[in-house]
Amino acid sequence: MELITNGSALDEDKIQRLVELGLDAIWVSLDGATPECYNEVRQAAALPGIVRSLRLLKSVKYQMDTQKPVLGIAFVAMKKNLSELAEVISLGLRLGALKFSASNVQPHTEELQGEILYEKILGQNMGNFSLMDLPRMDSGGEWDHDVAKLLSDCGFHFSDGRAFTRSEDTCPFVEKGSVSVRWDGQVSPCLPLLHSHDAFLGSRKRKVKEFGLASIKERRLREIWEDPSYVALRSRLQRFDYPPCTRCNSCSLIDSNQEDCFRNDPPVCGGCLWAQGFVLCP
Repeated sequence: MELITNGSALDEDKIQRLVELGLDAIWVSLDGATPECYNEVRQAAALPGIVRSLRLLKSVKYQMDTQKPVLGIAFVAMKKNLSELAEVISLGLRLGALKFSASNVQPHTEELQGEILYEKILGQNMGNFSLMDLPRMDSGGEWDHDVAKLLSDCGFHFSDGRAFTRSEDTCPFVEKGSVSVRWDGQVSPCLPLLHSHDAFLGSRKRKVKEFGLASIKERRLREIWEDPSYVALRSRLQRFDYPPCTRCNSCSLIDSNQEDCFRNDPPVCGGCLWAQGFVLCP
């Protein structure tokens, strides 16, 4: 069982309870290592408080002689904060983090659309890639050089200079056998479908509608997992029989996740940035 949070609501009581409950891992989003950068990305002056909370988490785990929950740091890479990736990793190590995850941003606004690092390769096949848990990004330009330098500073080295890790047309949530639970108990097959939201795919604005299976307040999680309709959905996602919407992106069907040209039932996943390796979740 893992918890993903921005860390702003962590206090001593919650930390104590999470440790007592035996939570396996807690992922905290840190999109900057300095208050200035963090504030610009998150638009909240919360970094000092989050750092204090994570130091407290480290202390409570030490006092209770336990390694759980393992701390993971999640970093959303953009043009304005990419230069702080190495500092975020360094800060995470000082706070006791054992896991790190970097992702591209899913642009919900036109402003964020200007911050993406994968515009050039959005419609391209991936090609060869090497093993490193990073998202797909533009290569051959300034970002390629910056990412390579940052990884080198952090102790990572690549024989071919590539940092691509994710295959195309693969649901990462189904592949690792995960399920997502929203704060109110709603169960979803993945994090992107927990909430309805707007997002840009290239220049097109999409309306992604949430998709829920049931609530753990009404049914046991195992019962939801073994429901024939959910089993069928996972099977379809493993086959990934969806049109190549991220590469095509040329018709109005892509403007939502409710229908596609293969006549799949909703939700349709051909335009999912997670399935194409652009956006990663812990």
